[in-house]
Amino acid sequence: MINKLIKKRNMMLEKPSATISITDPMTSIQRKFYNAFLYIAKEALKKDPNKSEFEIPLVDLKKFFNIDDKKNTYLKEKIKELMRLITEYNILGKDYERWGAFTLLPYVDIYIDETGKGIVKFDIPIPVKKAILNKKKNFFAKIDLIIIRGLKSKYAIILYELLKDYEDVEIPEMDIDTFRRIFGVIDKYKLFQDLKKRVIEPAVKEINESPNIDWEVDYELKKTGPKYTHIKFIKKRKHFLNIKEQENQKKFDSNKIKVFISIIPEKYRTKSLEKYIVEIKDKYEPKYIEAQIKYTNSKNPENYLAYLKTAIKEDYANYEMLKEINSAYYEKFKKIVKFLEKKYKEKDIEIDFKEYVRDNIFILFNQEKITAEEKDKFLEFWENLY
Repeated sequence: MINKLIKKRNMMLEKPSATISITDPMTSIQRKFYNAFLYIAKEALKKDPNKSEFEIPLVDLKKFFNIDDKKNTYLKEKIKELMRLITEYNILGKDYERWGAFTLLPYVDIYIDETGKGIVKFDIPIPVKKAILNKKKNFFAKIDLIIIRGLKSKYAIILYELLKDYEDVEIPEMDIDTFRRIFGVIDKYKLFQDLKKRVIEPAVKEINESPNIDWEVDYELKKTGPKYTHIKFIKKRKHFLNIKEQENQKKFDSNKIKVFISIIPEKYRTKSLEKYIVEIKDKYEPKYIEAQIKYTNSKNPENYLAYLKTAIKEDYANYEMLKEINSAYYEKFKKIVKFLEKKYKEKDIEIDFKEYVRDNIFILFNQEKITAEEKDKFLEFWENLY
C-alpha cells in the first residue's frame, strides 16, 4: 500500500497536534519511522476504530526507507531505539485538553505469515490512538510524509511539522527552554550561538530551499537583559513562478551575468570566473557585485579570481558604508525634490521641471538649507532621483 502511494506522491498524515509539540529526543530517521507507523495506524483506525494492533508488510516498510538489509538488523535497531524513548506531548498547549508522557512504541512484532511474507505488527500508545480518533479538526496537522521523507535534518522535520500544525495561525512565541525541549536539544549546544548555528539556521535554510514546501520561514529572537530568551518563527507563502515568469527570470539572470562579465577585463574571463559569478549573482545586490568588480579591476591583481572572491566577501570597495551614507543624502534629496515639485505645480510655469529644480536647488543652497557637500552630492545623484 505504502509504495503505491509513494508513486502517486500521496501520503498525507493527519497528525494529532499533541504528538507534534513533544519533547523530541528522536533522530530524523526515528521521527520518519514513527510518522510512518502513525500513518498506518490512522488508516487502519478509519476502517475500524476499535482496532488494537496494526501491521504493515515488511517489504513496504523497507522500500519506503530504502533499507537493503536481509537480516533486518538496521530496522530492528531503529525500532528498539523508538521503544526506549519516553516523551512528553502537547508542549505548546495547542490542544488544551492534552498533556502526558508515553513510550513511543509499546510493542513491535516482526514475523513471517502463512504465505511466507514478512509482517511488522505494532501498537501505538493509547493517548495517541485517542488523539487520532478525536474529530476536532483544529487539533490535527496535515503532514506530507513524502516531503518529510526528503528532509535530511531532524530539526527541519520538526520545524516543517510545526509549520503545518499552525498553518492557518501564527506559530506561538516560545521561550528558549521550550524550544530546546521540542527540538530535542535540552542538553546540547549550551552556547546560544551554537544553538543558532547548529539547529535554528540549518532547519530554516532546509525548509526555505525545499521546492516541495509551500512555506518560507524566518525567525525573531528576543532578549531579556543580555541573554536571548525567546524565539518566534514567522511564516509566509512562497511565491512559485509560473512558466512565463520562469522564462523571464532566466532572461533576467542571463542579462545580469552578461553585465558582470562585460566589466571584467577580457584577459580574466575564465570559465572558473564565470562559474563563480553564476554562484553569487543572487547572494548580493547587483550594484554591490559591480562595485567589487570595479575595485578589483583598479588593483589589477595577479590572481584576479582569488582577489575578487575576497573583495566580495570582505567588501573591499566599502560599498555598504557608502550606501549608508548615500542613503541619508538620498532621503533628504527626495524631500527637497518633492518640495520643489509642489512649488513648481503651484506656480504653473512653463520651463522644464528638471531645469526648475537645478535653478532652485541653488536657492536652497544659498539659504543655507543644504550644505556645499550636499549640493555636490545632489548634482551627482540628480539623474537617479528623478
